Amino acid sequence: MTSVGDRQDDPEARAAREIRRGRYISLATSSSEGEPWCAPVAYVETEQEELLFASSVYSRHARDLSDTGCIAGAIFDSTRLSAEVDGVQLAGECLRIPDDRVPQYGEMFATRYCVKAHEVPQEWNEVRAARWMSSSSLGLFAIKVTKVYVLDQNEYARTGSDKRLELRVARTWEFLRRCWALHSDLRV
Repeated sequence: MTSVGDRQDDPEARAAREIRRGRYISLATSSSEGEPWCAPVAYVETEQEELLFASSVYSRHARDLSDTGCIAGAIFDSTRLSAEVDGVQLAGECLRIPDDRVPQYGEMFATRYCVKAHEVPQEWNEVRAARWMSSSSLGLFAIKVTKVYVLDQNEYARTGSDKRLELRVARTWEFLRRCWALHSDLRV
């Protein structure tokens, strides 16, 4: 069993590993009146430092996003014991994917999500794309990640303090790209 203090590798590599392994993000939003909300959503990562997710445009978090566009989130494996958990906190801006980008992003989301969920990808076609177009009640959203944080494991091992390290988003995604290069099934 690995404990938090035993995992002293590169913080950006740790963050990339958790983002790659994860299937859900706890997505925190706020209404224009400042009322907070949190919802779990399935996601996939893209090469452009984004996370994609699909959701009803009538959901509370989608309505919040249309008002503010700001998110915070946490990615972690809730099946691990507390001493084994590593997680990523992030912040970003989120927008609904415009119709002209739905075919590209929709195919990427559908294919990668099926790979992450160990499911057989369904054939991508115009019918599936239409589910996420502006006339539909289901939207495809992109979070442009602007900040990434992980636990400072050295500080935690030394003092037990829950201090966070702010990471370089570009370097975190470079580790993700290396993972995709090794696993061609993750690229679309």
